Amino acid sequence: MPRPKAKINWDEAGKMIMAGCDGVQCAAYFGIHPDVLYRRCEEDLKVGFTDFLHQKRSKGDSMLLAKQYEVALTDKNPTMLIWLGKQRLNQREKSDTDITSGGKTINITLPNAE
Repeated sequence: MPRPKAKINWDEAGKMIMAGCDGVQCAAYFGIHPDVLYRRCEEDLKVGFTDFLHQKRSKGDSMLLAKQYEVALTDKNPTMLIWLGKQRLNQREKSDTDITSGGKTINITLPNAE
């Protein structure tokens, strides 16, 4: 007599992945082996787990970025505006160094690291 099929709530799995969980964590949540989760994704959803993961992870990332953007602009949150500028616009702070030797000071400005 075959084992009963594990119940996998794919909506819930999708939400977990959008929140940052990986396949191993989802499988543990449902009480199954990761290989079962991966195989069932292909059987139930007709898509490989890697594609499912990328789709849901991208959706979660875009939702998070949209919320950060909203908070930065709506609340005029300077910390969030600076962070978004560094992440999305590759903005960096300059690195200045003063070197003093023999009574003379030299100021060195290092280029932005990329």
